[in-house]
This record gives sequence, C-alpha cells and structure tokens, in this order.
Amino acid sequence: MTRRDTRSLGEMLRPRVRGGVFARIEDRLSRPGDTATRRFQKVVVVLVSLIGSAATVFNALPFFRGGLTAMGWTYLASAVFLLIGGLTIIVRPSLYVPVTFVLLLDVLIFPSITQVQSGGITSGLYALPWTIFAPLGAGLALGLGAAAIQTGLFVATVAVVALLEPYAVSIAPDISSDVIVSYNIPSLLSLGIMAAAASLYLLRQVDRFRSQADSLLHEVLPDPIAARLKAGEQPIADRFDGVTVLFADIVDFTRLSSTADPAEIVGVLDDLFSEFDVLAAKHGIQKIKTIGDEYMAASGLPEARPDHAVAMLEFAVDLLAAIDGRRGLGGEPVHLRIGINSGPAVAGVIGRERFIYDLWGDTVNMASRMETNGQLDRIQVTRSVVDLVGDRFRFEERGPIPVKGKGMTVTYFLADEPRIPV
Repeated sequence: MTRRDTRSLGEMLRPRVRGGVFARIEDRLSRPGDTATRRFQKVVVVLVSLIGSAATVFNALPFFRGGLTAMGWTYLASAVFLLIGGLTIIVRPSLYVPVTFVLLLDVLIFPSITQVQSGGITSGLYALPWTIFAPLGAGLALGLGAAAIQTGLFVATVAVVALLEPYAVSIAPDISSDVIVSYNIPSLLSLGIMAAAASLYLLRQVDRFRSQADSLLHEVLPDPIAARLKAGEQPIADRFDGVTVLFADIVDFTRLSSTADPAEIVGVLDDLFSEFDVLAAKHGIQKIKTIGDEYMAASGLPEARPDHAVAMLEFAVDLLAAIDGRRGLGGEPVHLRIGINSGPAVAGVIGRERFIYDLWGDTVNMASRMETNGQLDRIQVTRSVVDLVGDRFRFEERGPIPVKGKGMTVTYFLADEPRIPV
C-alpha cells in the first residue's frame, strides 16, 4: 500500500543542512511535548516578528519623508513591539502562547491608530486592512480559542475606528499622493503575500490531516473497504459464499499474565501479533481483529479467491513455525491452538466513530469451536476445509468430538508433514 507523505510543513521546509537557520531556531524553541505543528508555529511566529519588525521600520520611512512624524513614530513603536516579542519567545520559549497573543494585539492596535491619524477610513491610506491578520494569525499560531477572542477584538477595533471617523477627519493631515503610493503599494503586496502564505499553510495542514486520517483508515480496514467507506457507502455489508476463517489462541496466556507486568504483557502480544501480521500479508490473509490473546483472520475476503482454504492452511503452518522456540511471559514457551473452518459468511463495517471490519455467521462460530476444542500446537480443521483443499495436504482424522451447538462432530488435524510433495 502506498503511503502518503505525512510530514509536517515544518519538516518539509526544514533545510537539509542541520545547521540551517530554520533548524537552529526550531532547536532553540522546541520543548518536550511539542508537536511538529507547534514547533513549526513557534519558528514562524519568531521569523514573522523579526522580519515584520524590519519591514515596519521600512514602512515608517514614507511618513517621515512626508513630514508625518506622528504616524512614523507609531510605526516605529510597532516595530519595537514586534522585535521585543520575537526576542522574548527566543529567550523564553515557554511564554510562546501569551507573547504571541500580545503580538497579535500589535496587529490590531498600531494599524488602527495609524488609520485614525491619517484622517480615517476615507483618507486613502490602507492601514486598517492589516488588522485582519490578528484573528487569522491567532487561528494559525494559537488555535480556535485564541482566534475567537481575537475575532471579537478585531470587530470591536474596526467599530471603534469607524466611530472615530469624524474625529479622524477633523485632524486629517495633508498627505501627498507620493506618500500614499509609497505606503499603499508595499502594503498591498505584503498583504497579498501573507494572505497567500496563510492559505497555503491552511491547505497543507488540511492535506496533512486528511493524509493521516486516510492512513489510519487503511490501517484498520482493508483497502477496498476503506475506499468504499470514503466514497460515502454505508452500510457496508457483503455476503461471501466461500471464505476460510482462522482463530489462533496463545495457550495459558491469561493465566501467565495475571501476575505479569502490564508493559511486558503488551510487549509480548505486540511482538507476536506483529509477526502474525507480516505473515498474513505474505499469504494474502485478511486480519480481522485480536481479542485479548486470540488472533482472528479470514481468507477469501474482501475480494473472493478460489484458493482461500489453501492460503489459510499455509498461513497457519507459518504461525506454528513463527512460535517455534519462542519464549513469552516468565520465559515460558509460547504455544498456540489453531482452529480453521470454511464456508459462507457475512462481512461488513460496524461503528460510526471507531470502525471495525468484522465477520459473522456459522462458519465463524465453527472456526472458533475448532480452536477452543483444539490441542497444543496443532491445527484443527473441519471436513469442509479438507474437502476444499483436496489432496494438497495430509490430515489425520481425530474422530467425533463434542462441539457446542453441533453435537458429536468429526474433525481433523493437519499432519506434521502437511504438504504433499508435487
């Protein structure tokens, strides 16, 4: 299965040379527990603050040249504010959230002051549009809660500027067209670039989260079923005329785990079942689920195959080979009981939040009975399995045994030398 690139945007943009500026800043700002997204956000906020400080000084120059010193000093104050904020995050990364929130207030306050100083909204100067980046920046750098607060402040700020319009008009200075052009053109270009960058960042985040969701979906569901679910098909339920179901249980694992360390229990199961998963992929077997120390798998679904019984027997033989000589909890040898049955079954997806692909029917129940009534390190099968594989395997008739719900039933063990040489 092809995996999509699920790296964070920060990881994608990070220079390959470890000594790059981006990487060095990230190392400085990173703290234990930071996600890849948070690390990237910190770097971006610091870089935007420092670069924005220099750009704000540049934007102040037209005002000083035009004799608008009050507006020039407002911009210089904003530049100092940004510089101090960026340096504070570098020195104290733990203050990232409150400092960033305060930095976003800079985006609200100083452009609004400049707009009023210029003569208001009708002055022709494009300072107020910068305030939109307060709620947008909060959403990108801090999250929805901060974005909601900044949105409220943004609305209030615009309302205040509008209410001050008569006063702003009364104090409106004489602003030459050269000053307006010198300020507005770089301002519009900067606004466009920042808006584009924010859009690309959001699109990349959406794509990354979608890729992670797709990857997770394909981890828990067969690929064809995952594709149908993504296409909106619900419910998903299919009837199969011929499948082979296997149950493999780790003998005495429940007893041994009663006094074992939880981490050791999980470690043993993870190690063993991970190897089973590899073998399942090798033989084209579909893992259905694990139930405690029991492993359930099926062959012949979600896409039918004529050799489902043969494939499952080969898989079962490999399972026994995988545990040969293996030690589990307390150094005890690992043993399996394996039961297999073939027949019709219904498979489908259940759940709305936690999906699971499951299997139902008498075929499943009988396979479970074959495992429950099985013997140590042996593969017990029903007559239907024997009939399907023909003379490709050797079997030993066990004789009638009591099977719950079925009465006395003749079952078979796969022989110690199961394959018949071709």
